[in-house]
Amino acid sequence: MEVKREFKERGAFELYNFEEERVVYAFVVDNKEMYVGICSNTNTTLKKRMRRYQSRQGRAVKIFTLKPESLPYKGLNVDLVKGFENPLIERLNPKWNIQK
Repeated sequence: MEVKREFKERGAFELYNFEEERVVYAFVVDNKEMYVGICSNTNTTLKKRMRRYQSRQGRAVKIFTLKPESLPYKGLNVDLVKGFENPLIERLNPKWNIQK
């Protein structure tokens, strides 16, 4: 994963790259994984997805991203963006993801 954004004080953030891409992302605070999410729709970009988080206030939040390509399997394109979300949540058990 690679750092792409960092939230600054009062909810503002800086965008470094992948702003127009569809990715898997993780929020990290004080070196702890706090949230894993995805750009779920094919037309949702990281920039669009992050708009809903701009009002978040508090400590600095680093955002790491992963941009997997689709994987062909027996004539189907497997969406690895969606495929990575649940396994990462299960492995990292981030505090901000709703646990059922």
